[in-house]
Amino acid sequence: MCSYSAAMHRVSELSGLSHLAEATALLQRARLEHPTMGLWEAADRQWWWRTPRSTDDLPMPFWYDEDGPVAAALMTAWSSSTWLDVITLPSVTASLRREVFERGLALAADLPSVEMLVDDEDEPLIELVREAGFRREWNDMTAWMSAATPPGISTLAQGYSLHSRASNTSTPYHYTRRNGPEAENRLRQTSLYRPDLDLFVVDSHSYVAAYGLFWNDSATGVGLVEPMRTEEPHQRMGLARHLLTTGIHKLVAAGSERIKVSYEPDNTSAVALYLGAGFEPTMTCSLWSAPTN
Repeated sequence: MCSYSAAMHRVSELSGLSHLAEATALLQRARLEHPTMGLWEAADRQWWWRTPRSTDDLPMPFWYDEDGPVAAALMTAWSSSTWLDVITLPSVTASLRREVFERGLALAADLPSVEMLVDDEDEPLIELVREAGFRREWNDMTAWMSAATPPGISTLAQGYSLHSRASNTSTPYHYTRRNGPEAENRLRQTSLYRPDLDLFVVDSHSYVAAYGLFWNDSATGVGLVEPMRTEEPHQRMGLARHLLTTGIHKLVAAGSERIKVSYEPDNTSAVALYLGAGFEPTMTCSLWSAPTN
């Protein structure tokens, strides 16, 4: 059911929530085909939906076989750049992968530049981006943890309390400040967002001091940690450790079999937090950028 069939018979262009639903199905199918290959989970794409983007209404191409989507060229506008993601099942042919990549470049033709995040061991895709004039910029790290070995829940510092968006909706939403007033409504439009896994810590004055969002994908058994943040006045208080360890236990209780997190390897605080909790690094990837006109 999950592997790719060469009897592909259509390509469709989708935008908005329709694109998000198909991207979710594609990424879930890819994860079921291979336990670690590929950069993204379905929850990553759903997290990106939190804020309106100029690419929301852009028709994006999806390739299908008789069982569903097998590939897509997906664009995501960020504040200072636009990303192209070439998403394919691990079993697709090299020729289809090239076709998806070239279709994605055509989508980006009117942009001043385009960026791609690429697995450092994905030599065929690296060759394609080099041929297209991309240059390597910076790298990122992915780490996994088995749900069979979760860390103990650390103690929360005195004067702070832990909440979820399911239990506390009176506090101003913690993602609004950096992601805009539509963040909560847009997250609730997605299929994987759960308010009970949207955790935050408040101080004695009821101000949000730290927060973390945990995604359980029951279709794949993967839990994702994305994002995590501690506000500057409250750093070095162990708040992130408490959020992370609590969130991991909630993911395990929700049915996650494996848990994933990504971070920048030169972020020493993130490295200490995630590796200290028991995550094991498995993949590095690099951002590549290129002018398109």
